[in-house]
Amino acid sequence: MNFFKELFLGKGEYKLKKLTPAIKNQYNNFKKVWNDSLDKTFGVERILRLILVLLPYLYPTLYIRHFSGKKGILTRKIVVELYVVLKLLYPVIILYFHFYDNIWVLISVIYLMSETLMYLLGLVFLSDIYIQPISYKRSIILLFINYVETTLGFATIYFGFGLIKNIRNGINAVYYSLVTSTTLGYGDYTPKGEDGQVVVITQIIVMLFYVILFFNKTVTCIDRKYIKDKNAI
Repeated sequence: MNFFKELFLGKGEYKLKKLTPAIKNQYNNFKKVWNDSLDKTFGVERILRLILVLLPYLYPTLYIRHFSGKKGILTRKIVVELYVVLKLLYPVIILYFHFYDNIWVLISVIYLMSETLMYLLGLVFLSDIYIQPISYKRSIILLFINYVETTLGFATIYFGFGLIKNIRNGINAVYYSLVTSTTLGYGDYTPKGEDGQVVVITQIIVMLFYVILFFNKTVTCIDRKYIKDKNAI
């Protein structure tokens, strides 16, 4: 047990004087946005920020963070990571076991993907109210997992709703979604009808957010390391 504890938790100290419950903390974030206490905004940006700070109440992550946080910040981080990995595996299970024929399963995929998208938008438009992560490298890893999850989620949608011509199995759908996410273009598969084209456009827009966030997180991580190394000289 000690081996597995050190394997997953390491030997770092991640103790805080006080860990604010996630639900209360989210309410505090809402007040910061409402009162413009950190970043002065107006118009469309202000409305978007208010929406993004309220939407977490509709998704599981906030409540997972809240209840797991009662055991400490490290437990909360590990449980959230587990949830992120499960979200990644969910579309894989659906495609492998052919659960995509159930409309409610497909709706659940869209629901979980929308949570990830709201998280991405929050990283961009609510960055001023988020505390610095314990590890920027960890943030990049989780962002990559979100990227793969979104790609697989779109593959499930394409296949389940029959939005692509000549798709025969889940592998074809994953291939199509991956090609779309990298904007390479196709030579063998094409969208079926306007619905398929709308989903393709949506996926490309979402994936552009990933590119922006990957670049931002990587540069931030490098800058942080540079400043630390410079101070050590």
